[in-house]
Amino acid sequence: MAKNREHLILEFNGLPGSGKTTVSEKFKELYGEELDIDRNFNCYDSGKSGLKCYLSFIVKGDLIQLFNLVRYSLSLKRPGLFMHILRSVYIFSISYRRFVEQKKEKCMLSDQGIVQAVISMCYPKEFKGGKLPEKILKRMFSKYNIVVVNCISDKEISTERILSRKKQTKGRLDMLDEAQLRKALEVQENSFECVRGILNRINVKQIDIDMKCTSEENAEKIYRELKGE
Repeated sequence: MAKNREHLILEFNGLPGSGKTTVSEKFKELYGEELDIDRNFNCYDSGKSGLKCYLSFIVKGDLIQLFNLVRYSLSLKRPGLFMHILRSVYIFSISYRRFVEQKKEKCMLSDQGIVQAVISMCYPKEFKGGKLPEKILKRMFSKYNIVVVNCISDKEISTERILSRKKQTKGRLDMLDEAQLRKALEVQENSFECVRGILNRINVKQIDIDMKCTSEENAEKIYRELKGE
């Protein structure tokens, strides 16, 4: 399967509250013009209901990925998750393809990409990996030129940020008390480690950034590594 290398997709992955959006915005500010970054592309604009996702996979011909997703959802012994799993992968499959086909900007930033979608398949349980999710990820990363930016952070910092923003946001984690939040972040941290191991095995380029550094320092590191410096 040929990979499209003309367009670059940067996925920022990390714990909620780690500062992914802040770093991605700083990266756009510093290098948006040089790298021709699409500032307006939104993956979630392509969201569809479960049934429409199912039909789209059939119509658009990605039956292998559909087969993998069906098997994976059944392996979790939680049949109700099937439509959620299908929709999660569909959003990025279709969104990334549309970005590549538009033939406009050359770089896209996503602070909630396919890695986060795969982890969310098992939520609130820990993602354990396995052959099927590895096949799903490998198929996705074989099609597009995706570089994963791992936002490495202390879950204590994420806990403090999420607790401090509770009055401003209504996200899933904002509804938890402190003990529940700490447990949820621990589960996500372990899940990220598992996915990163899979990405290493299938030779996906990853850039690790330390979220204790400033957003400008992290943006500069990403730029240098992309340029091979």
